[in-house]
Parts: sequence; C-alpha cells; structure tokens
Amino acid sequence: MDEYDLKFTQLSRYTEHLLPTEEWRVKRFIRGLKSSMYKVMVSQVFPSYSLAVDSARLIEVRELKDMTVGQPKRPREEG
Repeated sequence: MDEYDLKFTQLSRYTEHLLPTEEWRVKRFIRGLKSSMYKVMVSQVFPSYSLAVDSARLIEVRELKDMTVGQPKRPREEG
C-alpha cells in the first residue's frame, strides 16, 4: 500500500487538471486499488485522501493477517 500511495502521489502532481478536487483524487485512488480493497472502499465516503489511504492500509493489514492465520504451522523438529 505504501508503494501505491507514493506512486499515486508522485504521478498525481502531473495530473492536477484531471484531479481538480480532493473528492476526485480519492475516487481515482480507490479505483486503482486491487479488487478486494476496492469492493470494501468504493461504497464509503472519505473526506480526505489521507483518510482513504489510512483505511486502505488497515484493510491491507487485515488481509495479510487473515492470510497468515490460515496457513498451517511448520512442525517442530525434534533433535
């Protein structure tokens, strides 16, 4: 998420005329998210870009946590 946020911020400097308001910037950011995050965030209203990024980070952390919980643990080696 940090890489996407950084790249989005860098590139948006060149497209200020395409993203004239904070609302447009938030919508464009959300459209660029991976599908699982997009589905969660698209119906929400974010008053600022930074709140949208924070929310996406929380979702990412949760997804990573859910992925690791489902993985079997390695058996202990006896020796």
